[in-house]
Amino acid sequence: MLPKHSLRALGMIAAYAAWIAFFRLLALTFITYFLLGSSPRFQDITDVFGANEITLMAIAAVLFVAGLVLFRPLTSTSRSEVVSFQRLQRRFFPGLLGGTILGVGTIIAFVLSGNYRFQGLLLQADEGPWSLATAGLRAL
Repeated sequence: MLPKHSLRALGMIAAYAAWIAFFRLLALTFITYFLLGSSPRFQDITDVFGANEITLMAIAAVLFVAGLVLFRPLTSTSRSEVVSFQRLQRRFFPGLLGGTILGVGTIIAFVLSGNYRFQGLLLQADEGPWSLATAGLRAL
């Protein structure tokens, strides 16, 4: 039989998977009924969802962590185990800095070699606010 902490970890993984599936269905419903007019085609739904999937899953993950912090009395997880400035400073910021330097260096190398040309951003008029929010989150 598995130890108690292993069962708790498996339960947390299952809860996270269920939350992501629920959030995907919620996002698809929102896209289908509110963003794409009266008779959306399947290809339109797929295009809009695919273009924003990373942002939506990031929002879902942040909401899941916020739920862990909010419902802390129901679990044995303390807030400092989930989110703390010291953990961000020790683990997140060095990786963020390294990844940023690597990404910027790669882009500069491609631009200088002529393999990459930046031609601007494409924001379609019917998805303007959603596209701007997505572009802002990705830039952040």
